[in-house]
Amino acid sequence: MFTLSLVLCLFGVTLATPIRHEHYFPPLSTILPPPPFTIDPITYETIDPPRTYPPRTYPPTTDPPTDPPGYEDGWYLAGDFAYKLTVGQHSWWAGRMACQAMGGDIAVNGVRNNAIRWQVAQELYVGPVWIGLWVGLDGLETDMKWKWTDGQDAKDEDIVWSPSEPNGDTRENCGEMWGEARRFTMNDNPCCDKRYALCEKKIES
Repeated sequence: MFTLSLVLCLFGVTLATPIRHEHYFPPLSTILPPPPFTIDPITYETIDPPRTYPPRTYPPTTDPPTDPPGYEDGWYLAGDFAYKLTVGQHSWWAGRMACQAMGGDIAVNGVRNNAIRWQVAQELYVGPVWIGLWVGLDGLETDMKWKWTDGQDAKDEDIVWSPSEPNGDTRENCGEMWGEARRFTMNDNPCCDKRYALCEKKIES
């Protein structure tokens, strides 16, 4: 090989140096973006870092009160009891059942107390003066002998009848409370008439 090269050299001929073909991989840091990207050591693909988001912030909110002053869970507070009207008008019996379904009973204690009766009636009374609210007063067992639904007899000192009432004899055996124009006094009325019932329940201490 040397002799051949020398001869060729004398005649001005040179042999080209063979070129070595090699795969060249430049440093990855020269062709890839800088961190926060990372490289998968197997596929040489970039791996995006997990995205993070700032915590969400919301404007401060204040929940409106669910009850106006003097109320709790929709019941009006007066003395040791809470009061509420039935949803819709009912006969006396159905009105009492509606009160019981709400966790109370048709009103007795607040009706017997003159101050509480006025306080509650002024707050809750609805409708024209000649349409009353059913209360826990009836003469169903014995005509013209009125009793409260808690079993007590209706005494003169704890019931205020409207003038000339009761006057219905056997036709009107259920008690209602009239409006303010009639000073929230009691009236006897046919039990099948439709009225709102005044409900009452004991305040849990």
